[in-house]
Amino acid sequence: MASVTSRADWMGRNRAALAAQQLVSTSLPGTHDSGTATLRETNELAPPYDKVGIFARPTVASWSKTQQYGIFDQLERGVRYLDLRLAWRPLLRSAVVVHGMYGDPLVSVLRDIKAFIAKYQWEIVILDMNHLYDFTSDGHARTVQLIESELGNLLIERTTCSCPHTHIQGGFPGMCMTFGSLWATPHRVLAVYADSSTALSHPQLWPAEVVCSPWPRTTDVKKLLKYLDVQCQTRIFFNAIGAAPHPCPLDSSETTMSSTVEGKSSHQLHVLQGVLTPDTWMVIGAMLQGADVESIEGTPRKVRSLEEMATVLNPSVLLWLKRQGKDAPINIVEMDWFTTEFIDTLIQRNFP
Repeated sequence: MASVTSRADWMGRNRAALAAQQLVSTSLPGTHDSGTATLRETNELAPPYDKVGIFARPTVASWSKTQQYGIFDQLERGVRYLDLRLAWRPLLRSAVVVHGMYGDPLVSVLRDIKAFIAKYQWEIVILDMNHLYDFTSDGHARTVQLIESELGNLLIERTTCSCPHTHIQGGFPGMCMTFGSLWATPHRVLAVYADSSTALSHPQLWPAEVVCSPWPRTTDVKKLLKYLDVQCQTRIFFNAIGAAPHPCPLDSSETTMSSTVEGKSSHQLHVLQGVLTPDTWMVIGAMLQGADVESIEGTPRKVRSLEEMATVLNPSVLLWLKRQGKDAPINIVEMDWFTTEFIDTLIQRNFP
């Protein structure tokens, strides 16, 4: 039985059980828009909300903040997959977290990760920088230089994965490394960088193609849960036939939920997004009288912020997760405003 009494070092406490496990076949807790805990009404609005004026800041802030804990605290609570959107700020000559508003500089995220691993040496962290806005060639160069200088030898090099048969379409490296193979090195952070041409110029960065993270893009709880079912079933199919991966659709809209067999592979990290995406009408409704979100009891609840929406949704996602058998190919699941029970449920899936 796994030890989850200390979530901070749950990998290190279970080294014997995890040594032969591959990252792609391990259940990992993740957070959605991981770097937003510090967003406040006073933060600068980011496009497209910068056009609506400062009077909209309270509303934008309430629908942009997806996490209650900072990066270091998330990692100590058991999270191992971090999802970041970054924007390049030319005047600051720095990449910053962005989600409706501009947040903390990337350097603060990197230093939290570095401090965490200095304290818990056996933990493996996936840093997925999957959206990059307003980046110039100089912005890419400076950001990569920052990542390499801050994380240095902690970065997992692509040469760590030397299995030629796991290369995905276009020649990008697939995932075959085990915890044991990583623990035999000083490398602990798998950094995915959305600009693949930049990533492939640096052996310590991984291109976006190694992660499949389709976007549910719905405000409906039932549609989201059905979508998660489809994702699991198609990954089972690709695992069974050992198919080479195809490009992963990042935007799987409500109208294409039943046609998402492409983009699944046992050699890619696979993210299930257990989140709803508020649209304009939902936010307007929330401002006026509260937007309806279906609760786990099947009754609608009024919500007025992303935090309230997640509070209503998360028990349904957690119940769905608990109903998945041990053989279900659950790799990474991300959540807004995550709970301890969510973390424990995913960790426990890795052990008899």
